[in-house]
This record gives sequence, C-alpha cells and structure tokens, in this order.
Amino acid sequence: MADVIKKAVVGSSLLTLLDWEADGYIVRYRIKSENKNLSSHWSPVYIIPVDSFPQVLGNYYEVLNQEGQPDERITVTVTWEDLVDRPLYDVFVSFRGATVSNTFEYDSDNFIYHGTTSVHNYTFIKETGTTSLRIVVQPAADKKLIKQNFVIYDSDPQDAVYES
Repeated sequence: MADVIKKAVVGSSLLTLLDWEADGYIVRYRIKSENKNLSSHWSPVYIIPVDSFPQVLGNYYEVLNQEGQPDERITVTVTWEDLVDRPLYDVFVSFRGATVSNTFEYDSDNFIYHGTTSVHNYTFIKETGTTSLRIVVQPAADKKLIKQNFVIYDSDPQDAVYES
C-alpha cells in the first residue's frame, strides 16, 4: 500500500442542494483507489453551515406584447451575476395585485416558487392584473421556500427595465 496522501478540494459549484433544516450543505464522501477497484465506506455526514450568501447585482426587464397594452401578458426576464457560479438557482416571484394560488408569505409579500434554473437568468410571463413584481433568487434548496440567509438577489422596483 502506498503512503501517498492526496488532497482533494471540492468547489462550492459542485455542492448539491442546500438543506433547509440544516442551514447549509450536507456532505459525505467516499475514497476510491486509483485503479478504482477498492473503495472505503461512506464517511460520517458533515454539515457545512451557511451564515448568509453575499448579495449579487441583478435586474429584470419586461417586454410588452405586440399591441403594447398594459393589461396584456408581458414577458419578464430576470438576470443576475454570481461569481461563485452555483449549479442551480431557485426563483420566487410575487405578482402584486394579481390573484395567484399556492402562495406563501415572505417579508410581507405573497410569493410562489416559480422554477429552478442552472444559468444566471430566468424568463416567465407576468400574471394578468399584476401591478408590480418582486423577484427573489437563491441557490437551490431541498425545500422550495425562501430563507432569508439563502437569498442572493431580491429585486427592487428600480431594477425594472421596460422594452416594447
């Protein structure tokens, strides 16, 4: 048996979903021999806590339909930058003024989980009757709810750019 010790570093972009209850990532590992014939048992479970993520820059823009009527369906695209380049992001939207089912409250707004993306942008159609939007982005977690210390982007009405 060789006495060679090799050190491996796993970057944050390779970590899986955040664990909602543990407030961080849950990690365990296994060691394999170089020829891959032998492997160790799984390690104990380790929790890598996340106090909070740094906020990132972002904005969103709305594109009016052909007629340009304000009450018609409008496409909304939100973009953000993240230097860590995490593998997945959860996107949550509050359609203020519209009637939407399956909402949950966060920071005095009613949000829905809208989807998960692997890139730094996300496009959706604005709900009819929406007077304003609020969009929250966080690294993907096992529960599809907003957690304050996971949030990396929280839109502001000044973030909106309108195009026709």
